[in-house]
Amino acid sequence: SKAAEYYERAAASDAKNFLAPQYLVGAARNYLKTGHRDEAVSLLERVKKDFPNSPYASNVDILMAQAKLGLSEKQAG
Repeated sequence: SKAAEYYERAAASDAKNFLAPQYLVGAARNYLKTGHRDEAVSLLERVKKDFPNSPYASNVDILMAQAKLGLSEKQAG
């Protein structure tokens, strides 16, 4: 999705930026909404690996489970 691509570009523009994990999670959520589960899981794994202390990392496991089960946030919530 275009939104996911914009989030990814924002995160890549400054990988050390404290907002990078937020952008990556935003991209993953957009990929989930559009059925691109593999892309979502890849980004979520990156957040977990590269930004383990970020507040956004705490939601990663839940989002990854949803992605692997093929659920969108709307369906899971």
